[in-house]
Amino acid sequence: SLFQWAILFSLQNSLRNVELTKAMWADTPAGFIRVGRATDSEVVIGDDQLPKKSLHQLSRLQFVIRKNSDGALEINDRSSNGTFIDDKKIGKGM
Repeated sequence: SLFQWAILFSLQNSLRNVELTKAMWADTPAGFIRVGRATDSEVVIGDDQLPKKSLHQLSRLQFVIRKNSDGALEINDRSSNGTFIDDKKIGKGM
């Protein structure tokens, strides 16, 4: 089903918000969703969303979202510069 259970909400106007659905998890047998510049990511952020001068700050694999058995989300930073969630830096450089 396309049941929406979470939204990645961007604070930057140039980035789109992404609805995470049950169907999206069904399409990822590894059990996680990759977010970054890499074209094989489930959520790709490309130069159509960020100015080219800013795109280099985003890693090919910025972060991974894993859904735990209790339904809670776990976000693992995989970038070289860190990832911000609610204006708080997680991962590298904390």
